[in-house]
Amino acid sequence: MLALAGVFLILVVVEIVQGMLSEVIPVMLVVAVVVLVASGISYLSLTRRGAATFREAVFNWSVVVLAAFTTFLFLIS
Repeated sequence: MLALAGVFLILVVVEIVQGMLSEVIPVMLVVAVVVLVASGISYLSLTRRGAATFREAVFNWSVVVLAAFTTFLFLIS
């Protein structure tokens, strides 16, 4: 759970340091949408196995890695 919060914190801090304060909100929204879609896919996958909880679907490592990768792509562009 802290890793996902850390990814969002890094995104905000780096965007502010780069001086693109006007781009922080749209970028955060895009990363949040990516996380929600990935969480939905993860939830459906966990449901098929019979062990689905919302916490497991949102805060699993595959979603955190996807959010970190999306953040990295925004930061290098």
